[in-house]
Amino acid sequence: MEIINSSKNSVLFLKYIIEEGKFNPDNYKGILELGQSVPSSISQFLTEYKQYLLSKKVDYDRLEEFGIEGANGYLEYNGICVPKSLKNDNYFIDNAPKVPYARHGYNIPSINEFDSIVCEGRTIDLFNACWHDADIFIGYCTNLSNERELEFNRNAFNQYLDSVDVTNFEYEMMKDTDSKKDKEYCLLRRKK
Repeated sequence: MEIINSSKNSVLFLKYIIEEGKFNPDNYKGILELGQSVPSSISQFLTEYKQYLLSKKVDYDRLEEFGIEGANGYLEYNGICVPKSLKNDNYFIDNAPKVPYARHGYNIPSINEFDSIVCEGRTIDLFNACWHDADIFIGYCTNLSNERELEFNRNAFNQYLDSVDVTNFEYEMMKDTDSKKDKEYCLLRRKK
């Protein structure tokens, strides 16, 4: 896996979870990424693996441009949800497998196909990630100089920590700062 040298938060967060969070894409049969737009996703660096970007920010033209799999949707406690919409209809009708006499439906993967869930940033999907039996790598990479964003991310992350059921899983939390790059990293890692 080749990761470009960049100051984008998605690149820095991916490097952080690999180096500090023990995230190794080779160890997973499927990687589900939540909440990002296509250009700010880490999925763009995981195209040689089975990855899937699930977000309300997904633009289908950009998915094809970047060569990654995904859908405009969200994660619920019972699985992946891609709501019926004109945007989703247009994409999935054009890209649906051609099966004779099959009723149209969105061809989306099951949550059981993913043994890793990754998310950089804040999204409501995080609260539903704790319902799934997968390794979880969630957190943020934020500029230290942007106090408003930093405080917002810290609060959202603490809210998530307060909501998860830690009795059935082992969690590890890491927080680091890199003053040279003006970044704060935070990662909650759950190992199944």
